Amino acid sequence: MTQDHQRIEQLLTQLEEEMRGLSIWGDQPPDPTAFASTLPFYHDRMGFHEWLQWVFVPRIARLAEQRIDFPGKCDIAPMSEVWFEQKQMVQAVNLVRILQELDRQLSA
Repeated sequence: MTQDHQRIEQLLTQLEEEMRGLSIWGDQPPDPTAFASTLPFYHDRMGFHEWLQWVFVPRIARLAEQRIDFPGKCDIAPMSEVWFEQKQMVQAVNLVRILQELDRQLSA
């Protein structure tokens, strides 16, 4: 595994830990129909935090595990800033920082 893939795995672990600490990491996945959305972040069918946990993290983890090239551009942090601001979750600042670093690493 390359250092890039290892770094992404570390960041995904940090992301999960931070989400658990904020009590926004769920035990049960959303209804299967939620995954049929065609909108960005599946925002019509699940919360941003659910999309992170059940869509983003598994997809990126699979790429890292299989040492597949990452997407050329990743820009999730701005969405997280908006979503957490709307939810008035000022305590999510570290989570946003992790997502900013993931954006940098995945876009490199």
